[in-house]
Amino acid sequence: MLADDEADLRRLLKARLTRSGFEVLDVEDGKLALALVRAVRPDLVLLDHRMPEMDGGEACRQIKADPDLSVTPVVIVTAGDRLAAHPFHDRGINRVGFVPADRPVAAE
Repeated sequence: MLADDEADLRRLLKARLTRSGFEVLDVEDGKLALALVRAVRPDLVLLDHRMPEMDGGEACRQIKADPDLSVTPVVIVTAGDRLAAHPFHDRGINRVGFVPADRPVAAE
């Protein structure tokens, strides 16, 4: 499951993951991501760091606080500063991934 408010980046990541054989469900904000995780129980959750309605850190905190979802791996994906990911390690995030911000992103 992929949540990112940047439509072009979301399409790019979804296309790459799909080509690699993954089934990808995607949404544009943290609130929708949390609802989808509860409904579908995905094998992996990729969350953008900054999103409207609910940021990736808060969505992760709520996923990890739910006993039925707490084992779900969560990765924060951000084009932002590496230091911005630091506060999330206490929210149960399994990994932080960085999308190079200095490269143009085009949907494939």
